Amino acid sequence: LSVNDFEIKSDATLTIEPAGSLNMSTLENNGSIVMQSSSSSSAALITSSRTGSGTYSYQKYVSSYSTTNDLISAPFTGLSFTNTINNNPGVIYTNPSDATQFLFGPFDNDSGSYINYDSDTDGSQVMSNAKGYRVGTQSGQTITFTGSMSVGNTCIIADQGSHETYGK
Repeated sequence: LSVNDFEIKSDATLTIEPAGSLNMSTLENNGSIVMQSSSSSSAALITSSRTGSGTYSYQKYVSSYSTTNDLISAPFTGLSFTNTINNNPGVIYTNPSDATQFLFGPFDNDSGSYINYDSDTDGSQVMSNAKGYRVGTQSGQTITFTGSMSVGNTCIIADQGSHETYGK
């Protein structure tokens, strides 16, 4: 759906299904917007101007750790790892030998491997928009992110690490 102006009242919830998209010039959200995804498609919400005091949630489908891992990026600004695991108890795969270690983290160009975040030491890590994070769930589940929507382009510097093969 493409429109010029779109308003969500305080008692309303708009759900954008996995294959859906909403593109508008101005969004006033005083209610709730929920964006969903499936294993093959993801909802899209595009606006150049946003106002209101409403909430935003993104329900991102992530494959089971035993099948594959997904590469995702933060859908909202300011999301900490602690916020992500607290909002998704029992969803992100945990190390059977250490329940504080999760199959969630970025690629490290210096070591040439993915980092597995630990809730004890990495809980305050804030997910960067446009940066990729590997994640796997217990059995192919949805991870819910809740936060503040960005308006505008997001850039990230691609750094060259020290690993001879993977740092490039």
